This record gives sequence, C-alpha cells and structure tokens, in this order.
Amino acid sequence: MITLANQDRLKHEAEAGPWAARVARALFFAFCFVALLGSGGCAKKYVNRLEVTVTIQSGGKLYSASGVQETRCYGPNPIAPNISTGGCQLEGEAIPILIGTKGYLIATMSWAKECCGADLYPFAIRNGGNKGAPFWRRSWMLERQYYPLFVRFSDPSNHLTANVLDDNELKVFYGEDTVIKEVKVERVFKPITKRRLIKVLPWLQDEDATYKRFGNGNMSDYSQIENRLGDEIFKWGSW
Repeated sequence: MITLANQDRLKHEAEAGPWAARVARALFFAFCFVALLGSGGCAKKYVNRLEVTVTIQSGGKLYSASGVQETRCYGPNPIAPNISTGGCQLEGEAIPILIGTKGYLIATMSWAKECCGADLYPFAIRNGGNKGAPFWRRSWMLERQYYPLFVRFSDPSNHLTANVLDDNELKVFYGEDTVIKEVKVERVFKPITKRRLIKVLPWLQDEDATYKRFGNGNMSDYSQIENRLGDEIFKWGSW
C-alpha cells in the first residue's frame, strides 16, 4: 500500500521529469546558439578528402598532376536553419602541372566562374559533377562551368608576374593545341598535399606570404584581374 508520503514523492518526481527534460533541452539549444556564433554550432559537418587530378593536352601529349585537398562544410543548424553556420573550410594547396618545357600551369583553389577567392571553391569542387551533387559517388568529372581558375607565373619566384589564363591565353603561352582535357575529383583516404607547391612558387614560404599582392598591387583596380588574386587560392590551412 502506498503511503501518503510516498504518493507525494512520486507526484514530485513525475512533475520533475518533464521539467528536467525541458531544462536539458533549453541548455542544449543555448549551447547551439552560442556555438552558432562560432564555427557551425550543432550543425552537421561534412568532411571530404578529395584528390583533384588535372589533365592538360598540349603538343599532342597529355600532362597530368594531382593534389589532395580537404573540404569541411556545415549543414543547416537545427535551431536556426536559415542562418549561415560558417559555410565551408578548406585545407590544401593549388596544383602545379608541368607542361613539357613550357613551364608550370597552376590550377588554383578558386572557382573560375566566381573569381577570385577560395570561399566558393569547395562548393564547385564538391558539387560540380556531371550529374548534379555527387555526394554518393566515389569519383566524378567536373563540368567545365565548375573548373578552377588557372594561373601562370612568367617568373615563378616573383608573385607579381601572375597571369590569369582563359582558353585563348592558354594557347598563346603553351601552344595552339593546348586545352584543359579534364578535371577529375575522387574521394580518397590519403594525406592532404602540403608544401609541394613551394618548390614551384618559393615566395609562398615568405613570412609575409599572407599579405602578398598580385598584378600591379592595387586591389581596387578591377581592370586587371590579377589584382583580385589572394594567397589563399594557392595554399590554405596549416602548413
């Protein structure tokens, strides 16, 4: 037989149960809100280790080079689905392709269509497959509209000699039959490519590399596209 004291205790516990759950829920959402102000909050993070292989056809030959890059992108926050949760982060470096004796062509970490930063590159490289968003596929070929920005340095030791190349300029520097044959992306479990590019572009290891300017150095002069380049499209993340 349940005594009056036990009835009071059971009633109190029954009332405390929902209250405790509400407190726990409130604390969870409070944590998410604070974290939302940081890097993604309670949003799900999608990490992709991607090997990007660029193939150039020039002089009747094919030249390829690869690099492993990592994208870390956040989905919608469960408590604020309409608020950005930090977008995507990137780690890796640009890919240098040696074209015979004509020097290097650099496939940067910038989406050519949305020149000239690195912020939208993860979107292009992850979603640019020929059948839409390729989240379920192991590898895919990029559609041309998602290609990276290509840059050539007439003097690789001097960042001010950068040239952003379109299809016609590729032919000028590397030969009339030079074309970008394909850009392949594949999910891998390999180390991120790091510190290989400094062998081609030694200025990247300068202490002031983060503050490098390109073109004529005047970022407000949009008549020269090179002025809009930043070092983050050549290397990003810890080195």
